[in-house]
Amino acid sequence: MNVTQNRDISWLKFNKRVLNESSRDLHPLLERALFLKIASNNLKEFSMIRIASLRSLSNVDPNHIDAYSQKPLKDIIKTLNHEINLQREAILMSGKTLLKALALEKIEFVTLERLNAEEQKNLIHSFKEQFLSLSYQTRISLSEFLLVVKSNHLYRLLKSKKNHFYHLNFMQEPPYAIAIDEKRFVRTENILHAIYEEKKVHYFSANFIRDADLNFDTFDDDELPKKLKTLLSSRDQQSLNRVHLKTPDLKEIKPFFLKETNLTGKEILGSTDFESWEYLYGFLNQIIDKDHPTLRYASHLPAFPLGLDAQKSLIKQIQKSDQLWHYPYDAFATFERLLHEAAYHPDVKELFITVYRIAQNSKIVEALKLARKNKKKVTVILELRARFDEANNLFYADELKAAGCDVFFGPKKTKIHAKIFVMTLKNNHYITQIGSGNYHEVTALKYTDFAYLTANPEIGLEAYHFFQSLIQKKEVPTFKHLLVGPHHLKEALIKAIEGETKKKEEGYIGFKINALTDKDIIEKLIKASQEGVEIETIIRSIHCLLPGVKGYTETLKIHSLVGRFLEHSRVYVFGKKDPKILIGSSDLMSRNLQRRHEILCPVEDESIKKRLLKLFKLSFKDNVYSARLNDKGQHIMKNDSLPFSVHETLLDASKKGKDYL
Repeated sequence: MNVTQNRDISWLKFNKRVLNESSRDLHPLLERALFLKIASNNLKEFSMIRIASLRSLSNVDPNHIDAYSQKPLKDIIKTLNHEINLQREAILMSGKTLLKALALEKIEFVTLERLNAEEQKNLIHSFKEQFLSLSYQTRISLSEFLLVVKSNHLYRLLKSKKNHFYHLNFMQEPPYAIAIDEKRFVRTENILHAIYEEKKVHYFSANFIRDADLNFDTFDDDELPKKLKTLLSSRDQQSLNRVHLKTPDLKEIKPFFLKETNLTGKEILGSTDFESWEYLYGFLNQIIDKDHPTLRYASHLPAFPLGLDAQKSLIKQIQKSDQLWHYPYDAFATFERLLHEAAYHPDVKELFITVYRIAQNSKIVEALKLARKNKKKVTVILELRARFDEANNLFYADELKAAGCDVFFGPKKTKIHAKIFVMTLKNNHYITQIGSGNYHEVTALKYTDFAYLTANPEIGLEAYHFFQSLIQKKEVPTFKHLLVGPHHLKEALIKAIEGETKKKEEGYIGFKINALTDKDIIEKLIKASQEGVEIETIIRSIHCLLPGVKGYTETLKIHSLVGRFLEHSRVYVFGKKDPKILIGSSDLMSRNLQRRHEILCPVEDESIKKRLLKLFKLSFKDNVYSARLNDKGQHIMKNDSLPFSVHETLLDASKKGKDYL
């Protein structure tokens, strides 16, 4: 029996799980719409990245066999495209159900045909005056147009009786829908189709998905910042891999795209009904009141971390005892405050930080610039290759440099994915923060992440040397405390798994991560399970190892938690008595362990170890947002009689200022 599964098939099973959340009544309607948006956008990015990568591999090696499923790559690509289309159809069906529920809440999308004659006349007249009068049409050659269309961008197109194509541009972009009254809305697409149908012209919209993988290998480290803009522009010229058409006249339109592209019929998806929840969710989010009592989650204001005195110095408090901050229950603004305090503190000499993704209008950047203005030395190791954030990171690299900060970029062969901050003070004192999430105030409100802060001088010195190795482009030394990828991290994790394997039934392995794909780690986990080691895991998305397979993984349990917040935190537990606990940025993927700079840090503070174990157990106990995975990799929702939600439990504790311990 096969004990592993293909990583991409596993990921699509996870996305189906996200899609299924849109149908669950426990979520408010706007939040269900958000799950549809996420599932839809996930499929687009999956096509842009993974399908593109697999096609490239297939072109190089047509006979390639997948190591996990033992199936030919060409068969896997067909399976993936088929599943993508099934999920697209499921999004349509789930969307229709959701729209009916919204109509009951007095948000109804109606067609022009359902309006009376006067309403139709007034709406079309108003639309022509306000929007169409400021539009223009450009005749295009469809074959040439397809060479320059941008990926994941809405295009409005026209086809005349003579099969001439035109691109319809608006100088003032119309909204997704136009209000008739307080409860009824007509989609812009519906209005445009009616206007041009009267002129015997086919109106339709199109969304094009291109390959988005960029080849950074052609540049040396020092060249990348200069060449990045050119490289990013090439993304819009890469191969088309999918086309989404929305038109009531699909049979009339689709053949032209089949003729002008190398795509198959399955890769050109057509719909006569609404398809893109990215646009509709944005519209709903605008028109629904921010504090709507039933359509949205109740607002959550993150709390100041328990155990800290808001009136006292954060630096002094961290020097007295280690801290664990858990976003979004704890306020990310606490870290921003720490940076501001460091900017003015007379004992602070230097600040070091890694940046993988960072928010637009970032307060973190402003705090770093303030520190530099106050004569602190500021060093930023910034990763320019964070997918889809390359331009944003390049912008902030220039801004930080202009402020006098020292900015270095990730080395060519390994991305900088570690989330680490170091503050050096007089008398060889340090404060180190190691986390699972980016220094990003927006995602800190939506993702669950850990931030571990310590004044341990040995950890601080190792963290300082980690930064120096990147600055000086030297190999990272072996440390006593920090586990650093790609140099020593994988070896250390394998050693820890082997240590528990020797204990057999007395052994214990637990971890909460985003994905498990590394073949060597998988083999070690299979061996551990065969020896009777209890293995409890929470894996949000990709899991190539199947649990509960007789003779292989009978002691392995995999849960997946998908709820109000995106589970992003990573923690590792080895041992039952006095367990070794690691916290940091790394998943168990080959790219994390072999092609990225990652950091896991052992937690020594007993109170924080107790807190992390409690959080792990609470997450594993969740039966509202959690699914158990079976030996086929399917997500089976829990149906325990007493519902327990870790998200709601921690939110409630945060609001009341209580300790969940």
